Amino acid sequence: MYPLYRIKSKHIIVTALVGGIFLFSFRGPLEAVIVMFSRQLTVSPQAVLSQIYKLQEENLSLKLQISQYTQLEEDNKRLQEALGFENDKKIELIGSEIIAFSPSDWRRQVMLNAGSTKGVSEGAFVVDQKGNLVGKIMEVKKNLSVLLLVSDPDFNLPVIVGAKGVGMLKGDFSGAKILYIDSEDEIASGDIILASLPGYGTTLKIGSVKKIQKNNNDLFWEVDASLFMKTVYFKRIFIVK
Repeated sequence: MYPLYRIKSKHIIVTALVGGIFLFSFRGPLEAVIVMFSRQLTVSPQAVLSQIYKLQEENLSLKLQISQYTQLEEDNKRLQEALGFENDKKIELIGSEIIAFSPSDWRRQVMLNAGSTKGVSEGAFVVDQKGNLVGKIMEVKKNLSVLLLVSDPDFNLPVIVGAKGVGMLKGDFSGAKILYIDSEDEIASGDIILASLPGYGTTLKIGSVKKIQKNNNDLFWEVDASLFMKTVYFKRIFIVK
C-alpha cells in the first residue's frame, strides 16, 4: 500500500498535466480573447473621446438652431413694428442689416447689405424699428451701401425743435448738437426734435433736447440733443425708399 502523501502527490501531478494539456489545446482561442479585450481597452478611450466630440457637435448644432429661431422671431417682431410705421406714414421701406463698421474712431459709419439693386439711393433716410432716424445713406454700390449715422461729426440736417424752434442738427459722437436756434425761440429741455422727410409731407423723430444754455451776448441757443436711436450694432434697420 502506498503512503497517503504519495497518492496525493500523484493526483496533483496528474491534475496539473491534464490542466496543462487542456489549456494548451485552447491556447489559440484564449489568446484571441485576451488580444480582443486588450484591443478593446486600447481603443476604448479614443472611441469615448470621439463620442464626446460628436455629442458636442450635436449640442452646438442644437444651440445654433435655437439661436436661429430666436433671431427669426426678433426679426419678425422688428418687421411688424416697421410695417406698422410704414402703414402710418405711407412710406416704402427696404429692410437691411449691418455687415461692417468703420475702423476709424473718428467716424460713425456702417456698411449695409442693400444697394442699388434693391432701390437704395444716396441721401435716403434710415430708421430703426421704432421709426426713429438712424442716419442717411452717403454712398451706394450695387449690393452695398454706406450709412452715415446721426452721431457722425459730418452728419448735418435741418431740424424742428419743439413747437417753433428751427436749427441745424450736427452729429457729436455720443449724440448731437443743434446749432443756429434763435435765442428768441422758445425751447425747453425735453422738447422733441424732428426732421422733415422730403416728398412725404411728414416728419421723423430724432431725439429730444437734453441741455440748453446761452451766454448773455449770444444770438443762438447752445443745445445738446439726446438721440432716440439706440445702438444699431447687429440690429436690422430700414431704409426709406
